[in-house]
Amino acid sequence: MTNLVAVLATAFALSAGPAALQSEDSVLVGYDLRAVMPNWDAGPSWSQSLLEPPVVSPLREEDTIEGSLRYADLTAFELLDLLTQVLGDELRREGRELMVEGDKLSVLAPAGLHEQVRAVLDGLAAALAGTIPVRVDVLGLAEGGGELVPAGTLPDAEAAKLVASLVGRGASHRSYSLELCTGRTAYLDAYRRIPFLFDYDVEIAQTMMVFAPVMSALREGTRLVMRGRAAQGGVALSMLLLRSEPLGKVIKEQGLSLHGIVNHPEGKGVGEIQGPTSIQSPEVLARGLAIDTFLPEGKALVMTFEGHLGAGSSREIVLVRRLGGAMSSYVVRPIPRTNRTLIALDAELFRPGSLRTGGEAEIDAQGAAQPRVVARFDGEFSGFLLEWLKRFAIWRRFGPWILIVTDPAWDRDLAAQLDRLVKSLRPETTLYSVAVDLRAQGREAEYPVRIRVPILAGSSAGLVLARGETAVTGFDVEVAQGAAVPDPYVASVFEGLALALGLSDASVEASGLAQLLDGPIASLETEAYPLFGPIERPEPRVLRFDERFELADGRTGPLRIGSGSDRADQPGFALEITVAPMPR
Repeated sequence: MTNLVAVLATAFALSAGPAALQSEDSVLVGYDLRAVMPNWDAGPSWSQSLLEPPVVSPLREEDTIEGSLRYADLTAFELLDLLTQVLGDELRREGRELMVEGDKLSVLAPAGLHEQVRAVLDGLAAALAGTIPVRVDVLGLAEGGGELVPAGTLPDAEAAKLVASLVGRGASHRSYSLELCTGRTAYLDAYRRIPFLFDYDVEIAQTMMVFAPVMSALREGTRLVMRGRAAQGGVALSMLLLRSEPLGKVIKEQGLSLHGIVNHPEGKGVGEIQGPTSIQSPEVLARGLAIDTFLPEGKALVMTFEGHLGAGSSREIVLVRRLGGAMSSYVVRPIPRTNRTLIALDAELFRPGSLRTGGEAEIDAQGAAQPRVVARFDGEFSGFLLEWLKRFAIWRRFGPWILIVTDPAWDRDLAAQLDRLVKSLRPETTLYSVAVDLRAQGREAEYPVRIRVPILAGSSAGLVLARGETAVTGFDVEVAQGAAVPDPYVASVFEGLALALGLSDASVEASGLAQLLDGPIASLETEAYPLFGPIERPEPRVLRFDERFELADGRTGPLRIGSGSDRADQPGFALEITVAPMPR
């Protein structure tokens, strides 16, 4: 505290008019610093997989926001260091005192100096702590509930009427609210964690064996992550949405036959040990979305998901609406009674943060294709901006912000140059309507997956709509120390679409995996070898892809990956992507 007081004692001075201030009486005023001391992302990036067990194997290490997102606070010391640069050391004079107690700053000084303190704190509050509340509505429609609305944007009033109308017709409704702040990733988890017995690990030593349970967990609910920044005409938004729900009221038991054999010591023959008789096999329907988009003022974003996978069916509309508030990206505040100016600049004006989604299908130990889609937020600072700022005599970096103290006496016309530079920036706000259709001829639902989203031009997206369950797809054999036992290989069975999409004005890049099961998982009996239980054989249609398409001459699609067919015995299987610019 002594150090803080010492720093505070140098914090407030004038570059002009000291004699006038000396003649004024000092008054004591307390200032709440919480409004100018938000917390921001501690690092420039975080990541999140769009796939979770049992859609993917729990034994794989997946990226999660819990392991990559941390927050950092602006401390009182950092704030006072800035105030020192703004106002100098006028408060060193006799009869003037100041103290910091927690989040409160107490200043005993003439009224003129308080005017300057308020100007600085108000300017910082306007820049650093502005927020925009956002509401996300997820509406689930029953089968036969009519066509889903087109994805894109709707006026706020029409969006409110749509929500009320669908709820009145029986749609399920979940609503979530987040508060967006510059440089801060906002997220919430609303879920139920359901553990399940995924597998057994077999251990053998010294003529002994044990079947060690391997537990996993599925999630029922919603994860919502948002990062926003002010942009001309609205809010630029990076959004990640994960939703999953178990199919069926209980987790089904999967029969398992495990028998181990052990050689007894001293030649007393061979004994058989009965192993576990079952594992648990949950069935889950999952939806995942990771996009950069733009939320125009006075409008709502609309996204749709429609899936028909096994016993799982989903028809959902997602609406994103702004509920007022304000965020700034560039604030200029003159300091009263001085020639100095405080400038607050959001560094993302020069290099906007963005979600970059990548991933490709992998092949597991049994030769089956497994999906991988990971979204990573990139919030690195602009190297150009950091070099350009070196022209100023005094500037500090505060989280996502650059705070500059400038005076013509030492910076000449640099403030005017910066103003022109900022006003020349033209951040991307063009939206594309992206339609993704997985077409599978020969099924009752010819389009088992349909997704519609509005995506920012020049960005990438991750899209997942899938069903997952587990199956015993093979056995390994463990032999050691006079004992032998089969060790089951339990795999996650993926059905649906996992897509990483890159979008520019001239091209579309798509990579990922589509798989469909046209019937129940087949079973291969192993009765001739009673130590083994049955082996399940998923027989999916598989479409692995990594493609790039040119969008020349106004081409919008559909861009087709896979094949079509007119023969009933050779049904087609294709992914169709349509990209069209949305009207401003």
